[in-house]
Amino acid sequence: MLALLPIGVLVAVAAVSGPPSTSVPFAQKADAKKDPGAEFQAQLDLAQRMMTSGKWAAAKDSILAAIAKHEGADYVVHALPGIQDDLQRCTYWSTHTRPTAKDAVAGELLSYNASSGEIKLRYRRDKDAKNANKGRAKIARSKLEFENDFVVEEEDKTLVYVHPLVFKGPHSIELKCGPIGQREPRFFVCFEESSFYLAIFGVLVDLIRVEDDNPVRLASMTHTMNVAEPVRLKVQVNPSTIVVSLNGSQMATCPKKKGAWGQLGFMDFTGVEEIVLTGDAEPSWIEGQIDAAIQKQWAEFHKTYDPLKELPEWLRARAASKDQAQENLLARLPGPADEQSRALVERASQFDAKGEYEPGAAWARGLAAGECSEPRREWLLALFSLGLGRSSEALEHMRKVAELDASFFPAQSLEKQIRIPIQSRAKSLVEQGALLERFPAEPEAHAALATVLLMCGQPEEAKAVLERAAKASVSSGELDDLRGTISRAVKGPEWGRAFEYSSTHYEVRSDLSRELCFDAAQALETMYKKLDVQLRRVGSQHKGRFRVYLFSGRSGYSTYCKNLLGEAPENTAGLYSPVLKQLLIWNLPERAEMMRTVRHEGFHQYFDQVADHAPNWLNEGLAEYFELSRRIRGRWQDGLVHAGHLALLQDPGTALVPLPAFLAMDAGGFYADAQLNYAQAWAFVHYLLQSGDPQRKRFDTLLDALIAGESTPEALERAFPAGDLAGIEKQFREYVATLSE
Repeated sequence: MLALLPIGVLVAVAAVSGPPSTSVPFAQKADAKKDPGAEFQAQLDLAQRMMTSGKWAAAKDSILAAIAKHEGADYVVHALPGIQDDLQRCTYWSTHTRPTAKDAVAGELLSYNASSGEIKLRYRRDKDAKNANKGRAKIARSKLEFENDFVVEEEDKTLVYVHPLVFKGPHSIELKCGPIGQREPRFFVCFEESSFYLAIFGVLVDLIRVEDDNPVRLASMTHTMNVAEPVRLKVQVNPSTIVVSLNGSQMATCPKKKGAWGQLGFMDFTGVEEIVLTGDAEPSWIEGQIDAAIQKQWAEFHKTYDPLKELPEWLRARAASKDQAQENLLARLPGPADEQSRALVERASQFDAKGEYEPGAAWARGLAAGECSEPRREWLLALFSLGLGRSSEALEHMRKVAELDASFFPAQSLEKQIRIPIQSRAKSLVEQGALLERFPAEPEAHAALATVLLMCGQPEEAKAVLERAAKASVSSGELDDLRGTISRAVKGPEWGRAFEYSSTHYEVRSDLSRELCFDAAQALETMYKKLDVQLRRVGSQHKGRFRVYLFSGRSGYSTYCKNLLGEAPENTAGLYSPVLKQLLIWNLPERAEMMRTVRHEGFHQYFDQVADHAPNWLNEGLAEYFELSRRIRGRWQDGLVHAGHLALLQDPGTALVPLPAFLAMDAGGFYADAQLNYAQAWAFVHYLLQSGDPQRKRFDTLLDALIAGESTPEALERAFPAGDLAGIEKQFREYVATLSE
């Protein structure tokens, strides 16, 4: 639907770029002794410090006392979104305890070291185990006859059980089961992306390595197993060998590739009684389970908790009266509201509801002069063009609306919003400030300026704009949402406990450990120094440290993203928000993969300070390119080949996007086919930086033009003139075809 939601629009389409030197001097620090509003804020800040220290009940009392002391004040109402969040957080953590590792798994956690990852985990179906687990809320996630954490899949009508633990050192799986009979049960260990080891118990015990679907038998031994009796089988994975045992006696062994660990599982066993996993594992799975348990508790808490009930009657009444309506772009047309405009809105809304933007545009073009004025026709065509993803056409129609009816605010506002990703933020800041001066009664004008200020790294100035709107009695649900977004961004995730490490340029926080914060900060600092020297320096306008949040699990990451950005992004390991200036990463199963994501998203955070309004292909292509960089013998090695991207691009069935369309692609088009466009972006950046001086010069021309403030189309034309594109595309395709690992 075509809703006028600037914070959502700007978060979605904002290019990662740096804050301009232009500032809006609206924010002034007030003296708490003279200003009641400042005194109230100081009391909220004190409560925030109590929350950081885990004094949840005291913090809640402090907030409620501050509200009571400042009864009836408008500044209390303006702070309501943050107050409600804080009361909710205090109530939850003062009435709930953090789940432990034992609470978060379905089996018996016999031992676990959160620092090292050493674990011993048992699953069994005997009566004692059931009694031990009594009262603990577990959910079986496979078809075994007892609670367990294995993920079950079906292959050739046989159930395959894979444990989500990822091992990073020696480990074992021991399984007690009923008679094997005519089955051929098997274990698989060191399961990674394209390889694993297989232990098969048939007439012989076979140990096989499978790599890229090619099996190689490494050992084959006879055995004395009585297939009519219960057995206990064990596979031990050592640094250089794999050992198979039967009822405590070694049966077979084979060599193992150094550094191969991964996951494990089994299939085709019958009457499984007990499974024991032991070894050196990545702690990410346990941490993710704890996080999921917390989010589940939060969800249950939300069902019954109403923050309004915590508030005094006067504040509840003020909160209930706040307008939360969101205006649809089709709700307003140029000119007076009359029968003609109502009929046009009704018909256009029907096209919009069905997503029929092409027929809608044809309808608008065909309206007679007596049925629709020219400003209204141009506005409808602008909206239908926007629905079709044709932002350039939409801009042209909006400019015509502005020329024909300069008093029509929605066209003026939307035109400036659409231009934000393709022009310098300094220019956008000036434009939004001028728009607010012309339309001071429009809530959207205040919200848009505040959002651009956030993008420019000026949150205090953004808050000041919202305060000025409130004092001028300009209100809307959108402004309230924006106040809440800023409040949540400043406070960060709603963790019950948090660890922190601050380096020269980064402030890293996590609910995992201070050690992880330190490791992430070091990885980011190393890449920052490299990029600052080898690519472009971060301007002196950047002040303070970059903010980084590392989540213990996907559930907490998704919840925070949804609360902050309005949606939980799917299939992402992390993201960087150029509006809120935060880097968010969740705890991936393998720590090395998590650090790779840290480097990728950390590049976006760095580039945000360097290149204003960079096109998406350049931003993502550079991030993919530099995340592979390695320091070898004290020197950086760039230009390593991304095997997955190269395989996709060289696949005969892959059709590259024609270069003119690819270079001009907006965010919506780029992320609509992320797999292909990420690969092509990486390859084109690789081509520019690795194929020789002429292409490196084009890259430098593009980057320097963007930094100098040229619009994205202007910078692209300067680096890649239209007359050169056919030759560049031919060379690029030949480069991709001949590239090898």
